[in-house]
Amino acid sequence: MQTITSSGLRRKLREVLAQLKRSTEPYFIMQYSRPVAVLVDVDDFENLRKQSANPHPRIARHPEISGGEPILAGTRLPVREIVQRVHAGQSAEEIAAALPPLTPGRVYDALSYYFDNQDEVELLIAESDPKRVWESAGLEAHQVAPGIMQAGKRSDPRQ
Repeated sequence: MQTITSSGLRRKLREVLAQLKRSTEPYFIMQYSRPVAVLVDVDDFENLRKQSANPHPRIARHPEISGGEPILAGTRLPVREIVQRVHAGQSAEEIAAALPPLTPGRVYDALSYYFDNQDEVELLIAESDPKRVWESAGLEAHQVAPGIMQAGKRSDPRQ
């Protein structure tokens, strides 16, 4: 056991704080060869706090883009579209190749958001279903060829 006086503790703390200001590295307080506390610069602490407040910093929302649904920051690409492509069997690499300048990492950013907010994204997927959109606009669709639908005014509005 080591004993230190209160004045010695103050002096040692001033030395540690001075060292912390000179260095960009955190200062670890160890006990039994394990860290028990960490001292960091206040600016580094604020940055860490902001990052932890937003677990998905590469996902954004803008009311004027896709109705405010979550998108990949810096793009107009909804998270919903990435998830729909994965559900359709595309890999992250295939999605990134089809949607440049995406990278597989950005695709995984969208998937990370999806797994943390699955109910929200699944609702967005359901709401964006073309048949549902047509119906809400009073239209009905008829298949004119395999994979091709034609929408027109509903013949009887009560249907």
